[in-house]
Amino acid sequence: MVASLDRKRLGAGCGGGAGRRTGGWKVYACMTDGDFPFVQKRFFEEYAAWSAVEQVAVGKLLTEMPQLQLVVKPMGLAKAEKVPKPAGGQVVVKKIPEPLTEAQIHDRREVLRQQAEFLRKTRATKL
Repeated sequence: MVASLDRKRLGAGCGGGAGRRTGGWKVYACMTDGDFPFVQKRFFEEYAAWSAVEQVAVGKLLTEMPQLQLVVKPMGLAKAEKVPKPAGGQVVVKKIPEPLTEAQIHDRREVLRQQAEFLRKTRATKL
């Protein structure tokens, strides 16, 4: 079957082809008897599709790649958020926080330790 078909239809480098689109010569060389019906069906489907492609008139073929234009909105500028101005007309600028001092770090750790101890006690009484 395969040997009797012309090389172009099998896809031996001359344009498209049903043989190449079904997996190439490797599929046919490694095909078992169990694979044959499936490979044959796929080959005939691709062969029919390739025959239909060859029937397309030259005037209807694309001569060059169409230029595509993507139309997207920038994600950050979808809606402009209006920030109300303060009543006095002055803008309040937040200060950038400075690194904590050793005393502040010690105090925070102590508060966290006390909160953790409180949670341990309340969970222990619930169980």
